[in-house]
Amino acid sequence: MADNTETGIAPVRVFNLPVTPPKRTTLQQTKLQFAGSTPLKPGLSSVPYSGKTLQANIKPLLRTDAMGNFQDSVDIEDFVQAVWGLKAADLKLNEWAYLPLPTALDELEAIFKEKRGETNMYRPVCDLFRDAYQQAKVHLKIEDKAAIEFLHMGSTQMMAAGQNFVQPDIMGVDTEAAARLQKSGKKGPVTTIGVHLCFEGKVGTGISLNAQPQGHASMPGPRAGKRAAASKFSAKGKSLRSKNNQTTARHSHDLPVHTPTSTDRNPPALDEHYDAPTGSKRKAVSDTALANKARKANKSPLEPIQDTLSAEGAEEVRNAIDPNAGPAVLKLTDNELQVGSYALELMSQVGNRRYTTAIFVRGRMISLWYFDRIGVLKTQEFNYTLMGKKPDPSKLLLVAVALSLCDRDHFGYEPLLRYPSSDTGAPTTVKGADLVLPAGKVEDRNGQKIANKISLKVRGEALHVQYGIVGRGTVVLPVMPSDKENLPSKFFTVPDLVVKLSWPVSTRAAEDSLIRTIRAKIPIKWRNHLPDLQCSATLDKDDLHLPRTSMSSKTGSPEPRVLRILVCARALPLYKLRSLVGFQRVFLDFVRCHRVVYQTAHVLHRDLSVNNVMFRVSTIGTVGVLNDWDLSEDMTKREPDDSSANATARHRTGTAPFMALELLKKDPPRHLYRHDLESFINILIWCAVHFDFDGIEPKRPVPVVEPWVDGDWQDIWRHKSLLFNSASNDERIALYAAVRPKFRPILDTWIKPLVDMLKDAYEAMEKHRLEVLASQAKNQDTAEAQTELEDEDDYDDLDVFVFEFEQGDGDNSAAGRHRPDPTSK
Repeated sequence: MADNTETGIAPVRVFNLPVTPPKRTTLQQTKLQFAGSTPLKPGLSSVPYSGKTLQANIKPLLRTDAMGNFQDSVDIEDFVQAVWGLKAADLKLNEWAYLPLPTALDELEAIFKEKRGETNMYRPVCDLFRDAYQQAKVHLKIEDKAAIEFLHMGSTQMMAAGQNFVQPDIMGVDTEAAARLQKSGKKGPVTTIGVHLCFEGKVGTGISLNAQPQGHASMPGPRAGKRAAASKFSAKGKSLRSKNNQTTARHSHDLPVHTPTSTDRNPPALDEHYDAPTGSKRKAVSDTALANKARKANKSPLEPIQDTLSAEGAEEVRNAIDPNAGPAVLKLTDNELQVGSYALELMSQVGNRRYTTAIFVRGRMISLWYFDRIGVLKTQEFNYTLMGKKPDPSKLLLVAVALSLCDRDHFGYEPLLRYPSSDTGAPTTVKGADLVLPAGKVEDRNGQKIANKISLKVRGEALHVQYGIVGRGTVVLPVMPSDKENLPSKFFTVPDLVVKLSWPVSTRAAEDSLIRTIRAKIPIKWRNHLPDLQCSATLDKDDLHLPRTSMSSKTGSPEPRVLRILVCARALPLYKLRSLVGFQRVFLDFVRCHRVVYQTAHVLHRDLSVNNVMFRVSTIGTVGVLNDWDLSEDMTKREPDDSSANATARHRTGTAPFMALELLKKDPPRHLYRHDLESFINILIWCAVHFDFDGIEPKRPVPVVEPWVDGDWQDIWRHKSLLFNSASNDERIALYAAVRPKFRPILDTWIKPLVDMLKDAYEAMEKHRLEVLASQAKNQDTAEAQTELEDEDDYDDLDVFVFEFEQGDGDNSAAGRHRPDPTSK
């Protein structure tokens, strides 16, 4: 047996399975996570799927995702100025009169009166927006070419993420892209890449002359201070210039830190040499009781749980703080969820969006929408016609001019990405862009701030883009250093890098800090098995200047997030391994390193999955790498079980197919060390039934484990229980038959013993639980019996099963019985 001991480190051989404490009340939390029988899109960091997305699957998730993070009744002028960068005063409506296009208005009134289908309203609405900008150009003597073209889509479908198709009623696209589309004469689907924003139109409501614009009753009064504060940034915005070069109007939104000045219009192209997934994935911290219908629509089976509160969770937190806190959390209507589904696609495609916007036309009413990783904002409605209640077509003029003069930054594209061209259109790719990390915000591998900016060249398309709106929104890009002149010598130790951009909640422990802490505490030999962090940066609200900071709403209270950027040496996914021996070697690295980190740094990973156990080839050979520590927990800071101050510690974390059985239950326990160990076994099983060591990523789950990714938490728990917690051997026989030929040499020495170990361990735990309940009924009162269930020390004498991983000369035995290890508690 190989010697894996080190001074002060116990041999990484024995992993025990102490019994989990009893269930307790936990905060509910939900996510925008998609996995199920109708998966939504393939991803480089997950098992790809094909098939059309059903809106019925998306909408429950969008609804739960927005609850607690949805704010409405935002002032329209505040919205346009903060998001699209145009002040209402710059229209100078005291000097001229805007009159909406009469023919378009007449056509709309006829549609409303005759109650014709909504597709009939698309063309006149587009005509109103185009004409409004043309009138502004004449009266304000604007020479700028419109940055956007409004296209009514009719029945045309748009190809979205993966194999999905969406059908927005109107889309706002780059004018050059629109010209190319019209010239091509294509009648088939067009892609959502390069689309600035989408419209949704409905005529089933809001068409009556008595219809009232919604959202005004709860809106706070004018915020002069906020508008005055916004106006001080006007010098940074884009100006409207007349023919005599006199400024007539100006974009005034405070530009994000290090705003790019140009863009690249290269078509999407994938650099084949850098097309391997990084193992970063569409992440999540989970709900403790996600609604079953929502869970069934989970987009990607290999996504962790999203860190957004459900309506119930948000209300539980609100009630704990203030039981008299007013009305319940706002909910989105089905039509509003349709708007959100378009935003979902725009945020989940190229990997270059910081936020996106949408417009909802409800009969004669219009509302404006804003989506970012923090939440959703909706304005008051306004009546854009000349008839009905509170007509105010000047608001349509304001929106049309703002959009027509909007630049890339104000459309919501990531300003840290700088492109080599001066084209200001919609960037359709990240390849070739420079990712510029701002000066004074970057920390080196030791956590020391450096004064200079960091510039990285993006080598290809995004390796991973998280499918979602609210949440981390993780994007992983392949990069290389592009400007080393102003950097210390050997600042980057390798040329092949990846950069991970994500939006964790501001209160969560920083992943880069955790990685540095772990590396400092563990012995040197184990550092090769952790991410090779080269540098990092964190941008908070003062650095980001998100438009939401210049808007206010009396509803909703989304949790603040930061933009965290990690630059690491590139690692490769497990399916790129070419032999069983190589797999065994890196798998042992994972298990041993995980234990060393837990014992010496006291950090628990909590999200082990096939996507974040990786490998890289170094000077010492092929080594396993434990990646993605953003859901990990510093156990020295863990609050007691009954603490109400640390809700995060009680949230279910992990990636469904690889989570321990106990964590899939309706009311899961806190995440323990042994739960991670069970995840390793699930990873082994997953690899054994999918990998052929041919370097090809599996296309979809094989039937024997497909139930692990299909359905709600209880469905997955039931299916996995048949394997690990059932007297029947049918599931185990089917599993062993599905093991790929390349893994058969370790079927009897690794896979079967570990499956049997878990089965025996769960039987022992259940037996002990029943014995305690029986003693309660015979000779103990309820309080005493409950105390016994909750006292982990009482489990020291349990006969629990353990396993060891050994890399010997041809003998890879993987099972054994030992006493429980107290470090697992």
